[in-house]
Amino acid sequence: MPWQPIVYLLSAVALIGLTFFLLMRSADKKLKELNSKSKKRR
Repeated sequence: MPWQPIVYLLSAVALIGLTFFLLMRSADKKLKELNSKSKKRR
C-alpha cells in the first residue's frame, strides 16, 4: 500500500513533536526554578 510510509512519517513527526514539547516544558520549569533560586541569593 502506498499510504503506509505516510502513516509512519506522520507517527514519527507526532512522536518527535511530543518529546520536544515535553522537553521544552521540563526545561522551562528548571529555568524558573533556577531564576527563583538566584533571586533568593541576592
